[in-house]
Amino acid sequence: SEERQPHLERIEREGLVRGIDTQRKRHDGSIIWVRQTIHAVKDDGGRVIAYEGAVEDITERKRAEEALARTTERLTILHEIDQAIIAARSPEAIADVALRPLLQVVPCVRASVTMFDLEGHEAIVLATVGAEGGGQHRSSLRVFGNLDQLKHDLLTREGLRTLRSRPDGVARPCLSVPLIADGEPIGIVNLLGQPTGLFTAEHVDVVREVAGPLAIAIRQAHLNEDVGAARQRLEILSRRLVEVQEAERRHLARELHD
Repeated sequence: SEERQPHLERIEREGLVRGIDTQRKRHDGSIIWVRQTIHAVKDDGGRVIAYEGAVEDITERKRAEEALARTTERLTILHEIDQAIIAARSPEAIADVALRPLLQVVPCVRASVTMFDLEGHEAIVLATVGAEGGGQHRSSLRVFGNLDQLKHDLLTREGLRTLRSRPDGVARPCLSVPLIADGEPIGIVNLLGQPTGLFTAEHVDVVREVAGPLAIAIRQAHLNEDVGAARQRLEILSRRLVEVQEAERRHLARELHD
């Protein structure tokens, strides 16, 4: 075959070739990796009359190498996300910088971060990346159904994998992973997958690893915003107090002068 021709030419030139890695299909249709060592048998005239060698099944080794490569990529992406989260300031910016690298390691067409405002009974989408991405928007928490059941599901399940029917009639896989801070669900990371693919347990683990620091960072950003708003109110009150004190002093001064 065309695939084997370069190897045969090399064997004829060098006589012995080690470490030829190729894929082969078994009778049951499964694919395996094999490593071949091939020696060219030649006649007295130097013409190749046969090939002999050994074939080693290295499928498990290849799978381990692929898993290691995925883990290395995953750790690199997670480190990038951590650094981006540290540099970001607002909850919206934190959500956005966390989602963008996530698309590189989890196959999906769209990812979003939604926060729960239980007091206002609202779901607030902080950021959306990918197809149909957009800015922040709000909706009623009623779209999630029973809130008590939702909180129970988020706290007891590591990730919710479902199929969602789209307007075009095509069902797409969805993955929802909770954002947990101080033992309470404060939001959710939603991913919409390709019609032909499903989210695996490994994908759930990756999103959970992102969701952990993301929840803490968003909670901290909200606290910082609350502290900043309180400080601003305090400054306004302080200026007002100074103005009242100055006005009172002027009033007393006029009365004493009179």
